[in-house]
Amino acid sequence: MYTYIFLPDKAYMVKSFHTLIIVESPAKCKKIEEFLGDGYVVCASYGHFRKISSLEQITEEFKITFEFMKEKSKYLTVLTKYMKEARNIIIATDDDREGEAIGWHICDHFKLPLTTPRILFNEISKRAILTAMQNQTVINMDIVYAQQARQVIDLLIGFKISPVLWEHVSRNNNLSAGRCQTPALHMVSENHRECESQIAKLVHKVDGYFTSKNICFQLSHTFDDEQDALSFIKLSQSHDHIFSSDKSTNISIAPPKPLITSSIQQECSNRFHMSPKETMKICQHLYEEGYITYMRTDSRKYSPEFIQLVVGCIVDKYGASYIGDSEQLGPITKGEESCDNGVQEAHEAIRITQLAFNKLSDEQFTKREQSVYHFIYNHTFKTCMAKCVMEQCVCSVTSPMTNILYKHKPRKVRFAGWKIIEGVEDDEYYGYLTRLKTNQKMKYSKISTSVHVSQTKTHYTEARIIQRLEEEHIGRPSTYASIIDKLFSRNYVCKGDVEGQSYKVNTYVIEDGVSSVETNTSEKMFQVEHNKVIVQPMGLSVDTFLYTFYDSLFNYTFTRDMEASIDDIAVGKRKYVDVCREFKQYIAHQMAAQKSIISEKQRVMIDNKYECLVAKYGIVLKEQNDDKVVFHKVKKTFTMEDIRSNQTKYTFESLVDKSGKRVLGEYKGNDVELRNGPYGHYIFYDGRNIRLSNEQKQKHSIDSMNLATVIDILDDESKTEKKSSVLRVFDDKSNNISIREGKYGPYIFYKTKKMKSAKFIGLSSHDVDVEMVDKKQIMDIISNEFSKPKTEWKNK
Repeated sequence: MYTYIFLPDKAYMVKSFHTLIIVESPAKCKKIEEFLGDGYVVCASYGHFRKISSLEQITEEFKITFEFMKEKSKYLTVLTKYMKEARNIIIATDDDREGEAIGWHICDHFKLPLTTPRILFNEISKRAILTAMQNQTVINMDIVYAQQARQVIDLLIGFKISPVLWEHVSRNNNLSAGRCQTPALHMVSENHRECESQIAKLVHKVDGYFTSKNICFQLSHTFDDEQDALSFIKLSQSHDHIFSSDKSTNISIAPPKPLITSSIQQECSNRFHMSPKETMKICQHLYEEGYITYMRTDSRKYSPEFIQLVVGCIVDKYGASYIGDSEQLGPITKGEESCDNGVQEAHEAIRITQLAFNKLSDEQFTKREQSVYHFIYNHTFKTCMAKCVMEQCVCSVTSPMTNILYKHKPRKVRFAGWKIIEGVEDDEYYGYLTRLKTNQKMKYSKISTSVHVSQTKTHYTEARIIQRLEEEHIGRPSTYASIIDKLFSRNYVCKGDVEGQSYKVNTYVIEDGVSSVETNTSEKMFQVEHNKVIVQPMGLSVDTFLYTFYDSLFNYTFTRDMEASIDDIAVGKRKYVDVCREFKQYIAHQMAAQKSIISEKQRVMIDNKYECLVAKYGIVLKEQNDDKVVFHKVKKTFTMEDIRSNQTKYTFESLVDKSGKRVLGEYKGNDVELRNGPYGHYIFYDGRNIRLSNEQKQKHSIDSMNLATVIDILDDESKTEKKSSVLRVFDDKSNNISIREGKYGPYIFYKTKKMKSAKFIGLSSHDVDVEMVDKKQIMDIISNEFSKPKTEWKNK
């Protein structure tokens, strides 16, 4: 039996059904329908379909009027038709805060009761779906209010603080501040400043090659001074090197912990150089196809049912001794190893769903998706297996320095445990070294020095940023990818390499049977870094401004406490309205307190004469002489932070842009610029080029021209522009060529003596400056226009 769903553009024939299940993603629909069988139709909302665009949509009591997202209307139309046919409706949006909120929006928009059944599952499998159907619940309004509180707080910061950035840092409205975005930027900026300020310290390490097998032993001491290292090498020539070994001891290596959102992002960043955004996209695909559990989670536990299955698989393949201990496999408290400010969602850790599938098909999945799945597959098994036990022996060789030894620590596998998954082998020389007699003399085959840099700071990777966000409890694991992506999209940071620094270094080598010390001199690069997150000048400017004036809104402690307050709403400890009201009052107080001092603190003077300001199109130097004000455009290579930090160093001449434009000021809401073209100086105002007559140039010299002197010119131009539309005339005896202003912008007027009527060619599609274009360019445009094929019109 089939039912027809009629829409304005077409009719859909669907199987007869009695129950409609609403999910977020269309990728889940077919699989869930197959699991449930006849009588069920699964339809998608395609994520969020309502939004908040301005603070005007939020009342004083924090009631929100949501705006419908027009681009989602076609999906909602289909959903509406299905609802009319269904006897039962079940909400099956994702089991996280956003999913809970989308479920509420569905109920609110379609006037469904809040008692509408809701199912929760964290994997797309028949077992999980059927279990969810047997354990139906309803929308959790505490979680919905927590999501709405986050929206309101984020909007308050964005709409209140971002305009201050536009006023004082750059008029580029791509700049923004964010509750979690700004602390993340601060982390990268702090790291950058630490890397820049640290002084590279060169150290000299020593390696000794002993025994007939030429085994490398590392000296347990480094030398800060090159001459000390050389002296050590010389003393080594006559020293009797004595071998010794300690009794072997067993060391245990614990298996890795189950994956959560933040850890899989870090692993994929380190292993595959994937951005958090790409990692989450791949995991989303794997989840929707039914291969892994839900990827937004901070729980490190597995369900008892899954543990039973994976343990059985481990026993069959490796034996009972490879099963992890009961503490490791038992239920882990939700949130363990995670935030101490409350757990966020009741999921399992990220794991595979099908033990039999250890490889994905090339037809359905990309190589990178296969790599991520293969990692999750192996990781899942490792976390459920026993510890690896290694037998380690510490072997030592004496040196000329008292209590300073060469060491080598060979290992032998006693029990592979979880490391059997990818293989583990004995150290090549374990048996040989443990059989050597203690206190015997050991001849060296070679002893050599090497130069390294001792640095404590390197630039962050995306994995390290996630780790820092997690350490400081900034945001939630599910938001880390979007936080970092926002830094890139705002051009606050970029991915790149750090060039490093070249040093001329000397290394020294002695060999058995050679009396002299060999000296090798070379140029060596240090502090070279690859694929790191590098803060950009604008990012530094934004960070400096916000943490100078609004540290109280963005410091780690406040951000962490705000996240905790939102978590408290989710578990019913606090009220949505109370948290929002407190934050609104707090941000209003902070902005009022800073407003009176920002302007004075931001005041930057150059040469004690020119004030540096942020104008509509960039930074300018304001010059005021009596009642005359002139604005000089600053070169784009400078940022406000750079100028502010070095205002005593920079001069007017070093900052001002003399490339042909000078900002005179602002008139009726638009900047007035004095520009210089091939045909002389002209005024650019409100998108128009206004020529300066010879009389005007004689009356006011170009250097002395300011806003006051050109206002009359602008007013005269406004009065006369309707009277005369001719902008430029190109003298020619045989042709009448001019550029004129029309209703739809400037155009070329072209007419020869032989033409019965003139040709009009619009310039809107041509990249030309009306004041700067020359006759040759105009003739090229005309020639191209005449060479176009004529359109033939045929009667139907």
